[in-house]
Amino acid sequence: VVTEHQIKQEFELWQSHCPLLYDLIVEKKIRDKGYLSSLQFLPSISDPSDTKNTDRNGKQHAQRLLLTDTKSDRSEILTYSVVGTNKLDEAERFAVELEQQILCCGEVLQVRPMPQQPCIIAAQCAQHERGTRLFRLSTKSSGSGGKVKRSRSRPGDTENELLKALVDNENAGGGVCWNGEREGELLTCGDTGNVCLWEVDTQGEASGTLKMKFYGGHAADAVTDVDWQPRSDAVFLSCGLDGNFCLWDKRGENSLKPRQSQKASKKRLTRARFNKSNANLLATSGEDGVVRVWDTRNVRSATHELAWHSDAVEDISWNPRGDRYLCSAGRDRRVAVWDLQKAGKDQSEQDEAEGPAELLFVHGGHQKVVTGVDWSSALPNSMFTASIARDGMLQIWKMSQFLYDSSAGKAIKKQFKRLNEKRVAGKNKRQKRTATK
Repeated sequence: VVTEHQIKQEFELWQSHCPLLYDLIVEKKIRDKGYLSSLQFLPSISDPSDTKNTDRNGKQHAQRLLLTDTKSDRSEILTYSVVGTNKLDEAERFAVELEQQILCCGEVLQVRPMPQQPCIIAAQCAQHERGTRLFRLSTKSSGSGGKVKRSRSRPGDTENELLKALVDNENAGGGVCWNGEREGELLTCGDTGNVCLWEVDTQGEASGTLKMKFYGGHAADAVTDVDWQPRSDAVFLSCGLDGNFCLWDKRGENSLKPRQSQKASKKRLTRARFNKSNANLLATSGEDGVVRVWDTRNVRSATHELAWHSDAVEDISWNPRGDRYLCSAGRDRRVAVWDLQKAGKDQSEQDEAEGPAELLFVHGGHQKVVTGVDWSSALPNSMFTASIARDGMLQIWKMSQFLYDSSAGKAIKKQFKRLNEKRVAGKNKRQKRTATK
């Protein structure tokens, strides 16, 4: 059991290494009570009238961040504008500002924007809330010092942003995902082992119709996550508490049954995600702390088994610009960044003790369970990452370039190695002291 004192010591050590580990790190306390349960970058935005956050060439890089702050009786869906520049050595030029706040009765587990209309989001609620809610976000940025738009999801409010409640008494408590190729198609999953496909009309009264219900892939166990295959409007993925992931195809006579089913873990699976660049690759994570990468053309065995986390993995995210980098967020308060191209690389004994060859970087800035992680696709560099934790802390960070760029200076690498050796020696010394006591 890790004590609060040990966590504090590890955090202080991490802080002392930040100048070498990161090109930039920004943190923002979102809430003191409740916990952040969902995180995703929205498509980029840019307000030409705001010249405060521009680089030397006058170019601005901005993106919106979608968060869910969950409490026992209600949730808040929050959007933040994240504005950064190419000048990465000045964190004060990196602005994170609240834009919109939507109050939602009950517990929201996962929120996802529609790719074709990012202002429309689907919020999957807990089992006792019975269903999925659709909301419309404000399309205007509040800008620096702008007024935060607040609204409630209760019918009758003048600023009500609730478009539709998709009620299914058998299907709540899991994940939600929009079809990237067919506008208005939405997958939901939940505690009964079924996956539901909805046809949502976002115009007019925003009607929602239950189109199909897929079953049998996860027996009676809950389905925890769903994801559409990139560049396909028919194939999707699901994973569940039974440790299985299933590939489905809504076309054909047997479309209501899974096309493929594979046992990924003896314990529960928490996430299953396709790679957006390579549609044949998918990743799963589970309560065994292992992230596995699979090729859909042969799912009999994983192509990579990334075992490092000491507790369950809560979330995973592929880098949006390729199939090389993947990150995982765990209950061990760590975010691991993986480089799949390093698989099979020779390691020294010290490197093997630190983790597998694919382990590129570990973000240790959180002091509570990390519940969500995502890569930015619009900020100046594809290695910008955001992570959230149960203590209400949001962190946006970019690891030092020399960690993933072979052209970086050798002197910096040697300095980092010395610091790392010092950290390991200090850890061993503390363990010996504890054992003696």
